[in-house]
Amino acid sequence: MIMNESNLTKNSFGTTKAVLELVATIATIVLAVVVGWTLLQRPVGPPIPAAAAGRPAARPSAAPLPTQPVSLDGAVTRGSKQAQLAVIEYSEFKCPYCGAFARDTWPSLKTKYVDSGKVLVAFRHFPLDSLHPFARPAAQAAECVGRQGKFWEFHDLLFRDQKGLDATMVDSYVAATGVDRKGYEACLKTAAAKVQADVVSGESLGVTGTPTFFIGLVEPDGRVLLKERMTGAQRLAQFEGTLDRLLANTTRTSR
Repeated sequence: MIMNESNLTKNSFGTTKAVLELVATIATIVLAVVVGWTLLQRPVGPPIPAAAAGRPAARPSAAPLPTQPVSLDGAVTRGSKQAQLAVIEYSEFKCPYCGAFARDTWPSLKTKYVDSGKVLVAFRHFPLDSLHPFARPAAQAAECVGRQGKFWEFHDLLFRDQKGLDATMVDSYVAATGVDRKGYEACLKTAAAKVQADVVSGESLGVTGTPTFFIGLVEPDGRVLLKERMTGAQRLAQFEGTLDRLLANTTRTSR
């Protein structure tokens, strides 16, 4: 075949058309692969809550504080029964934020407000079982040590090394407190109910995470009229602002 200008133009056009068709085909395949891969990455069913995935969850709106005073029955307390204010702490021994509060804020808070007789602190258990399975056994152990008057000593030991906290370590801490072993082991048979009662009381107040603190006025009958809610490992300054304001208001009201 004799190639002339007309044939070259036709051949060139045909080649260009074939290339364009090939490019279009490849682009379509790539697009289909990308879309398919994207769909495969979407979770099937409802999304996993952020907290369950080990990340901070968006905090839901706080439930309103009760209008009636709450009881401290069954709670482990520290401070004077004649204190004007009470801080009720819902906590658990594997929660890193609870540990940060216990190590960094609690010692100064205790010195300034609890040891001075101004504030009574009450501790209630709120194990987050889905996040920290060992938190509930640790709470039960603390409850039984507490029944022999060694709760706060045990509290400090448990928060000292949370990452390594397991049954063996708890057992060594129990021995370190010097409590009666038979009494402790007998207590473990009934401690689960007490820990669960704390959980139920926290849920009734809208507790969803730890640590959660409720601050209120101590009534003549020992119950507490809640005035403030604080969440998270708060610094001493945050407690000072709230406690000093409530103490000042209480002083003015009593005059």
